[in-house]
Amino acid sequence: INPMPATINRLWLAAEAGGGNLTMDEAEALFVNCAELKMKRTAFHRLFHCVDEQQQGYVDREGFEALFHLMMKNQTTNWLWRKYAGSADAPNMTPEQFKRFLSEEQGEQVSKEEAKMRM
Repeated sequence: INPMPATINRLWLAAEAGGGNLTMDEAEALFVNCAELKMKRTAFHRLFHCVDEQQQGYVDREGFEALFHLMMKNQTTNWLWRKYAGSADAPNMTPEQFKRFLSEEQGEQVSKEEAKMRM
């Protein structure tokens, strides 16, 4: 089962996109707050501008989906996944791996149970 379409749909619905579009700031907040995907602001802006081809300052559902996939394919994200999941092909992290990720990358100290609940 590929969880990507369901994740994209969940995020899009969480955005309650007014008029069917998301601005760069709205998209960034959505990824940080709902998907807990964090990256440097400049890196996010570069990715956003890749999908906002006409530089309108917003993306529609299709652009949002493209942005999501760009973020997931981003080298930093892939590197972090390999570092904590053990392999680029690993389908998910164990609670212990996710706990380590939260501690080392996000500066969050959580129990194994808390990490498991947040997965």
